[in-house]
Amino acid sequence: MKRSKKLLVLLLSAALIGSVAEPAIAAETEPAGAGNLVAVGSDGKQYENVDYLSVDTVESFSEVQQANYKELCDEAAELSQSDMDYSKIKLVETAGGVPELRCYLPMKQLSELASAQAAEAVAEMSADPVPTGAPFDRLNYFRDQLNSLQQSFFDACLNAAKKNKNKFSINSGTKNIEDLYFAFSTAYDACPEYFEWVDFAGNGYAFMKIPNSKKPYCGLKIPKSKFFSPSLEIEAQSTISRLAKEAKSYASSNYPDDPDYGVARFVDEWLCENNYYEMKGTKPKKFGKKRVYWNCHSSYGCLMEGYGVCESYARAASRILDEAGVTNLFVIGEGGDYSGTGGHAWNYIRLNDSWYLFDATWDDDDYGCSYEYFLIGTNTESSIGSIHEANGAAFYGIPDLDFPALSRTSYSNDSEDDWPWVDDAA
Repeated sequence: MKRSKKLLVLLLSAALIGSVAEPAIAAETEPAGAGNLVAVGSDGKQYENVDYLSVDTVESFSEVQQANYKELCDEAAELSQSDMDYSKIKLVETAGGVPELRCYLPMKQLSELASAQAAEAVAEMSADPVPTGAPFDRLNYFRDQLNSLQQSFFDACLNAAKKNKNKFSINSGTKNIEDLYFAFSTAYDACPEYFEWVDFAGNGYAFMKIPNSKKPYCGLKIPKSKFFSPSLEIEAQSTISRLAKEAKSYASSNYPDDPDYGVARFVDEWLCENNYYEMKGTKPKKFGKKRVYWNCHSSYGCLMEGYGVCESYARAASRILDEAGVTNLFVIGEGGDYSGTGGHAWNYIRLNDSWYLFDATWDDDDYGCSYEYFLIGTNTESSIGSIHEANGAAFYGIPDLDFPALSRTSYSNDSEDDWPWVDDAA
């Protein structure tokens, strides 16, 4: 399945107060504005993958902003040589005559097409286990993995997102641009239900600046889908409530001694029997501006339209399980086999103090639900020859998150005797 491409734009706007220095000048390779020359950073070099402003434009800035422009050019030089996969690094002039540095960063692609990079083994998750019998606090489990500055971004992001607002900011700053991406990615992992409004084919940007008060100010703006509406979320929540009620009724009738297992089984079967994998959701260039693409990446696709990609399956599963009171995680990372992996989304479910892998997307076959990836452990994953490597990174290049360690053996329910994994080794 082909990868989907989603862009997040980094907007870095500086008002760095310092000594005024004349920006260096270099012959431009392409027209950059009104002049025939471009102004570059303190090393005098023009980097091929950076778009600079013309000398005429820079000379129109105030002396302070000329110094700021030079600082931004130096930052652009560093970014262009980093390991981050920026699609574009561009210096622009705002309407107020202030230089800005914009760094376009492709979003991690949640799909299932294996990459050329071969994977050697199933990843072992290293996160500390939750104490036996203790409730699992999903939000703080992820938040606690961040430093104090990232936690401030995380809190601001969730406060905005749960109100369907697509911009958050704090009165602080960071020289590490990964902080913004990491905070947003972590918030998305912790509470995917707050981010149904995101336009995954659109452009957004992170920004950082220092206003006249000299207090740093930074934040993030994410594109909002034109197809989202509060009424649509109300309709989705009604569907979720109905399905959760049906799941608990099914579990009570069929698995009275193991109701959480029964709910998980119902959710797996319902998703597989009522949905199909829509390949249009893997083609952003052709369908990125269409409703079908957005449906494929929100929970709404599987909940109300009957189709989606892995992200929709996993997000829908998480929302139904949440409503039914079954502890779970929405998981993003790499999925595939030993020949290679690609971006993927799935779930973890906690039963009897152990965590199990749940992948409704890969369970969905032409005959309904295969149960091949229903509540399995790492031994089963190894025997199948597939890979689910959780990292929680919604963007390439940011740090990985820790996830709970999976059980080595698959979940056993005494009433079932025909699972594909009945021969699991201990």
